[in-house]
Amino acid sequence: MSEENPFTKCHRALFDLLVAWPPLASGDYKIRAANWVSSLSDRKNTKPKTAIQDSDFQEIWLRTAGAVPHIQRTSNASSCLRRYEILLSTNIAEIDRSLLPVEWEILRAMSTWMATLRALTWNGKVFVVTCKPTEITHSLDDIEANRGTPGWSAVWAAEAEMFFQTTDLQNPAL
Repeated sequence: MSEENPFTKCHRALFDLLVAWPPLASGDYKIRAANWVSSLSDRKNTKPKTAIQDSDFQEIWLRTAGAVPHIQRTSNASSCLRRYEILLSTNIAEIDRSLLPVEWEILRAMSTWMATLRALTWNGKVFVVTCKPTEITHSLDDIEANRGTPGWSAVWAAEAEMFFQTTDLQNPAL
């Protein structure tokens, strides 16, 4: 069996980094296991619930939001800037009890990216060179994010930049 592709490895590692962050996993702002959403096939929750109850909040969903590939960025390397969105849905209007504390913990979890994502390898080489949140947008009573339930929601934009040897990319055996 061939090695898992770097895009999937990075998505999985970023999701696992957030899920494992202690304040989000078991602390005051714990996100229930059923309320973590990943689009990965080996995870239980691959899409948000459509029929929801109060217990379905707070919810965090990591989804891919596109990429900017750059073949032969240098004389021997290619890169890809992967974009992600971390969606946070709440059913609480008081921002200090819902949105802000969880955002703080997401920021803190993201600060550990280097230990997690720089440990990833493809073809024996580290490929993630940077990962960072870029922008956060807020909405109150967003019908799509909260599926009709009143409360705050946030969308975190994040980027992970990856570099590969162009000759490795050109090798169909890898």
